[in-house]
Amino acid sequence: MLRRATRELVRALGADMGLAYGYGPDRGTARPLAGYRVPRELLATSVTVPSTAALVVELEASSAPICSSDSQADARFAETWARLVPHRSILAVGIRVKGELAGGISVLWTGARHGFAADDARLAEAIAEQAGIALEGARALELERALRRRQDAVMTLSHEVASEHDLDRLLQRVAARSADLMGADAALLLLLEGDELRFRGAIGVDEALLAIGRLDVRTSLTGVVVRECRPLVCPDLAAEPGWRDGAIVRRFEYRAMLAVPMIYQGRALGVLKLLHREPRSFCAEDVDFLGALATEAALAIANARLIEDEARARREAETIADLVRAINGSLDLDTTLGRVAEAAQQLCGSDVARIALREPGGPAMTIRHAAGIHRPLSEFPRIEAGRGAGGHVLLTGQPFRTPRRLEDPRVGAHHRGFIEGEGIVAQMVVPIAGEGRTEGLLFVDNRSARAFTDHDEAILTRLAEHAALAIGNAQRFAREQAARAASEASEQRFRDLVESLDAIVWEADAETCGLTFVSRSAEALLGYPAARWLAEPAFVAEHLHPDDREATVALCRAATLDAADHQLEYRMIGADGRIVWIHDTVRVLRDADGRGRLLRGVKVDITALKRAQQHREIQFGVTRLLAEAPSLEAALPRLLEGICTALGWPLGEVWRVDADAGLLRWSGSWHDPAGDFAEFVATAPTLTFARGEGLVGQAWERGAPVWMSDVTTNPAFRRAALAARQGLRGAFAFPIRAVRGITGVLVFYSRRASPPDDSLLQVVGDLGRQIGQFIERKQAEDALARSEAQYRSLVEGAVHGIARTNRGGRFLAVNRALVTMLGYESEAELLALDLARDVYADPAERLRVIEGSRKAQEAQWKRKDGTLVTVRLSGPPTRDADGHTTGFEIIVEDVTARRQLEEQLRQAQKMEAIGQLAGGVAHDFNNLLTVIIGRSQLLLDRLARHDGARRDVELAHKAATRAATLTRQLLAFSRKQVLQPKVLDLGEVVSGMGKLLARLIGEHIRLVVRPGPGPLRVNADQGQLEQVIMNLAVNARDAMPEGGQLVLETSRVAPGQAPPALAGQRGALVLLEVTDDGCGMDAETRRRVFEPFFTTKEPGKGTGLGLATVYGIVTQSGGHIDVESWPGRGTRFRVWLPGVEVAVDPAAAAPAADRLQGTETVLVVEDEPDVREMTCEALERYGYTVLSAGHPFDALELSERHAAHIHLLLTDVVMPGMSGYELARRVAAARPDLRLLFMSGYASGSGDSGELTASRAPLLGKPFVPETLIRKVREVLEA
Repeated sequence: MLRRATRELVRALGADMGLAYGYGPDRGTARPLAGYRVPRELLATSVTVPSTAALVVELEASSAPICSSDSQADARFAETWARLVPHRSILAVGIRVKGELAGGISVLWTGARHGFAADDARLAEAIAEQAGIALEGARALELERALRRRQDAVMTLSHEVASEHDLDRLLQRVAARSADLMGADAALLLLLEGDELRFRGAIGVDEALLAIGRLDVRTSLTGVVVRECRPLVCPDLAAEPGWRDGAIVRRFEYRAMLAVPMIYQGRALGVLKLLHREPRSFCAEDVDFLGALATEAALAIANARLIEDEARARREAETIADLVRAINGSLDLDTTLGRVAEAAQQLCGSDVARIALREPGGPAMTIRHAAGIHRPLSEFPRIEAGRGAGGHVLLTGQPFRTPRRLEDPRVGAHHRGFIEGEGIVAQMVVPIAGEGRTEGLLFVDNRSARAFTDHDEAILTRLAEHAALAIGNAQRFAREQAARAASEASEQRFRDLVESLDAIVWEADAETCGLTFVSRSAEALLGYPAARWLAEPAFVAEHLHPDDREATVALCRAATLDAADHQLEYRMIGADGRIVWIHDTVRVLRDADGRGRLLRGVKVDITALKRAQQHREIQFGVTRLLAEAPSLEAALPRLLEGICTALGWPLGEVWRVDADAGLLRWSGSWHDPAGDFAEFVATAPTLTFARGEGLVGQAWERGAPVWMSDVTTNPAFRRAALAARQGLRGAFAFPIRAVRGITGVLVFYSRRASPPDDSLLQVVGDLGRQIGQFIERKQAEDALARSEAQYRSLVEGAVHGIARTNRGGRFLAVNRALVTMLGYESEAELLALDLARDVYADPAERLRVIEGSRKAQEAQWKRKDGTLVTVRLSGPPTRDADGHTTGFEIIVEDVTARRQLEEQLRQAQKMEAIGQLAGGVAHDFNNLLTVIIGRSQLLLDRLARHDGARRDVELAHKAATRAATLTRQLLAFSRKQVLQPKVLDLGEVVSGMGKLLARLIGEHIRLVVRPGPGPLRVNADQGQLEQVIMNLAVNARDAMPEGGQLVLETSRVAPGQAPPALAGQRGALVLLEVTDDGCGMDAETRRRVFEPFFTTKEPGKGTGLGLATVYGIVTQSGGHIDVESWPGRGTRFRVWLPGVEVAVDPAAAAPAADRLQGTETVLVVEDEPDVREMTCEALERYGYTVLSAGHPFDALELSERHAAHIHLLLTDVVMPGMSGYELARRVAAARPDLRLLFMSGYASGSGDSGELTASRAPLLGKPFVPETLIRKVREVLEA
């Protein structure tokens, strides 16, 4: 059709040739489709025209033809096929289908140029329009045929898969047909199993890709097809961000992919995926067609699964039916569980099945049965809660399944050896639930990766239920056997028990209350034969105590009518007339209508219990009365009343011992107001009883209770006739026993005669002792009150604090000294405090004090104003009767002042120790620096000014000089430097440093100098004193980074105003105060401010030696320094120096530079060879004759041997064997006109400065340069 249209257009326009071309499905390029008079090779070529070409863009924009008479020069045709054919002119017209550019026709003139007319364009446009109509029809016909072919293919596939019930073969067939129909290089079917897509059917897929086996639905790129149930179209995988770096492109070299979900009844069953090794565009028809194939595949998969599920269900039902028959037909647990394990292996398609049962008496389990595995059961791992898969189920009670056992984080690597040894990969475990607990576990294992399904879990759970049934049957059978044996033994024991009980077991008809059974113990309890109990229907009611009969019978009948179990207490009359208390527990047995039909009960004799209750009530009453009474006289009337009321006896009397007369005298009585005992009571005050006389006298004599069954017939009772008239019969008396003896007797009377009650006598005997203890306690309380008054006087007058605390941390009692110590006004304020919160500076310190309460300890306490005091706490804990600590009794000593003094001593000792170390190091270091500085200076003197080596030497000289400064600081704070003191005016020194200090501290700080009146003379080393002032000024400057004021003030201090450290100083003191208004210091910083190497500055900005140096210089100069500072309130340093009353030393004039040469003889003594050699060389360079010695004894010998004059002795101060001062004295003794010059960088002891002063000889400090040495030598020789 296109060739015909092209031919017509060529002929109509008289062109030489023409070519028709069209867009592909991707509309990215146009390719040749038909031609007229064009070379055949042009049609066969793969030349395409991109949709971005200028010609195509213009045809898209306009339906008019494009003409060019000189097409070779026209850039619009540069990218078209026409460039391959020589031509002169060209016309191109677009072919449109439904208004969209579908292709075009180009005609060429190869000879002369063609002149285009308007009719040419209209003709070309008409032919192109007809071609478009024809093309649209052809496309529709082609599409209809393609759809018919695909429908036929779908129907064919439907028939093919409908008859295929094997799922694997079905999937393979679907993959092959899909790849064939869609022209794909490979096809892959992935089925959804749980959260994974499993590779199940494939054609043309690489083995390495198949080996992947599965994809995670939640995270994989393909998983989106299932998650969102939509197709995934990728025309070029290399252009897709998620795919281009993946293995599917990089490793397997696939470029295009189309994946659609396989959906059945709205649920995705998996994915059908096509893969192409070249990029390919997929149209909507392709997606729909593959979707149709996927739908047919899903239907076939569902059908195959239904058939497979039906067959599996049939197998499962048959297997379980066999298992149920086995369980019902056998009580052999081992056989039954073996069948369960085999069924689990078969139905779950597993390699191994195991059953674990709980160990007897323990929570762990062991394997009892296994199928598919050959090893002794003893080699299986023991299962414990929380360990491994079984332990996980045992712990949670829930089923567990995993496709990869050793990789599952829920169970870890427990039992790894067993798992790896058996090659187990996938595992599922379910609990075998018994009665309220897990009785066992059912395992299935696979030796390859496998995702167990919900159905697998349901089958295994069902088998576990049957296993539980078998276990339950076996346990019930065992229990029934045991219960039967136990029942028979119990019945015999019950018969024996009933007959041996010290109680009456009975049974009666509920309607008549007539007894039908009574145990033989009834005869022993009440004395009536058992036959009589059964023969007389109203036996029980007739033998009830008259006072209890009516109420007891009524309660029993009411409870029986209600068919309610009940309990009764009542009294019965025994055959011998005894009154017996009975506790009757009655159970009512009901008939089908709920009415009582039978009564069963147990009657227990509680007479002794009732009597014991009565006695306890007496004891409790007496105890309560004694606890409440202030004295025995107040307690006795109520005591008599309480005992009489509890016993039901009408009268009680008290008889007190008259120790002087040795008689018992009446002291009081109580009687029942309802009785008339006036005559009996009235005679008592007229009577007395000696020891052993009458009832009360017998109790006194025996020291124990005495019982009279009937006082009216007892000849020992003196008021027998009177008692008979008053109706009194029985009586007993008991003594009041104290530690010092019997103090009285209590006697009680009853209206009836009765035999002795031993238990009552024991009770009243205890009461007598209790009353005696009451008397003694009252006496002890009186004594205690007197003792406490004395104790309080002692405590209140104590110098130290005394307190009692409870364990909870509260003061219970405090003395006045403690109130004053802590700064409070009253004891009440202290008693309201919480020790940990309000008293201890650190609440945790109280726990430490409690733990170490066996010995004295120290702690930080807070005063009311917040200041801290150090206290020493000592004293024992208080304990209760069981030995438990209830609190503490402590003595509190304020040791704050003592500890401060100790801290000052420790600080001084620490500074001394650091100083010894630093001084020793500095001494050796100064010798080295003397050599380095001297030699470098000598070398500089020899080098020309422009010598290249000169800079290196200058740098070494400069570094050594800086090191010398550091050693001076070390010697200063260690107080080991040798000072050269002279008399100075401190005010003039401070004033003279004003300009220097102003430059040092900067313009942002105002400097104020206030010199005191009159001369302020001190004996000090001026250089060191200036160092002190500079260091304090620098410290103040650093404390005021934003600016402020620095005040230097000097004054004279009277001896009485000296600080404690200089309390023994005679004479006046001179004071230097350096004050700033900077940031200030806290207490901890103030405490450590003079420590060497302590600094609050950033690393690299301070050595920590500045204030330590100040401290050392001041201390070595015989003075003292302290500091006052508070955060945010500035700092004040005060320096005290001993004052002197002599004139200020004049300044010595230095020799002129032109007079440094000399010819004198100098004896140099230095134990360090390098220093000695450098010193001698420097002197010789300036013309001096030098004698040198390395030891003091060598110097003495040299002095003796040298006959000529020696003008100067230049000696080191610190040398082995002899100091320089001693050497000078010995040499000077033989040579009176000898001049002396000492050199040292270190004072070996506290006397060095004194010896230097005493010798009045100058000192040359180390390290020094040769010029300084020569100037000092010249100065000494010319002085």
